[in-house]
Amino acid sequence: MDYTKLQFYKDYQKALAALQAQGTKANILKELQFSPDIVKDLKYTYQNKGKQQWRKEIAHLPKEVASFFRLFVDPDAFKFLTHDWAGYDVRRYNYQKVRKKAIQVFDEKTKSYAIPKQLYKRLEAFLKSEAADWFYFKNGKTHRPKLGWSAPKVRAWCEQNKGFHPVRNEEFSEQMIQPFKRSIEIKNNRDLNYMVQRNLKLKLGKNYINEFDIKYINLEKANFYTDYFIIEAALQHILQAIKERANAPYKKRMILEVKRSVISGFRQYQFIITHLHSKPNCPADLSFLLKNDLRTIENLLFGLCDWSIEAHFEDGYWRIPILYEGLKKVLVTDQHGNKKYKIDRKSQPNNRLPLDQKPLGFKHVLTFYA
Repeated sequence: MDYTKLQFYKDYQKALAALQAQGTKANILKELQFSPDIVKDLKYTYQNKGKQQWRKEIAHLPKEVASFFRLFVDPDAFKFLTHDWAGYDVRRYNYQKVRKKAIQVFDEKTKSYAIPKQLYKRLEAFLKSEAADWFYFKNGKTHRPKLGWSAPKVRAWCEQNKGFHPVRNEEFSEQMIQPFKRSIEIKNNRDLNYMVQRNLKLKLGKNYINEFDIKYINLEKANFYTDYFIIEAALQHILQAIKERANAPYKKRMILEVKRSVISGFRQYQFIITHLHSKPNCPADLSFLLKNDLRTIENLLFGLCDWSIEAHFEDGYWRIPILYEGLKKVLVTDQHGNKKYKIDRKSQPNNRLPLDQKPLGFKHVLTFYA
């Protein structure tokens, strides 16, 4: 193959497709000249093509995700993956025992809890994989530390420093433990506010403080486990949708608020984003609404939190639940035989709820459980 014809193979998925079409993986891998890690991953994916276990349906169960996250405060589950065991019985808690027990709990609980795929993969790589191929974002860049509980470098250090938690190693603390911990929680009285301010600047512009009137209420009260990066991506799409509709000075106003309550044994956190004086030009029907940014938000938040919208629609004042307990994704196969999941709304009624009074604007309500 001429090298100029191979440029499009630099995209991973296209390279894999070409690999499968050729059928002679050794030759094409040699010509592609990928790094050893990518070659290894391509070979693995090629060899396991078709072996993926496809479930017929996936349920939206954010309370189950909250129950799973509670394992991160359990000393006999995941707590010591991100916290030092200093002060605890070293006969019960050390590198080998903590890792072994955490893998056992992971294998058991991920079979019984509905865990979003991206969260499952990150924890699996952080805990079980020698390659430790998980990633996190910092300052707008992707970082792949190649460090995890099963990485040879970490195992070797723990063998040489028996009784000490990996967090005692500065490199492991800064590039492994702390980044992973930040990727699964919103807490410490600053995380949500930091996320909001960074993305307001990103989406609305550096001068957003002077151009927009924004009120913040109790953002520091947010304190729950979730997939930080997915929530941030959803927030970006919400702000993008607001920006596109802020076409007049009176529409450049927002309220961002956190409300807390307790329901059915769970702490409930509602992150409410209201674009004041914004009104959709359509009836209260998801067939009109779920497009572009809202469709992306739906897919991002599935499994992580409930999501509803409230607004003054053409046909009245309505609250529309978009993601709610028990909603399902079903497995579908397209005309080319490719499988994917699609949210099933045909079997669900349009369960909109009337509002007692005119809403202040277009409101997003993201509900998390802990």
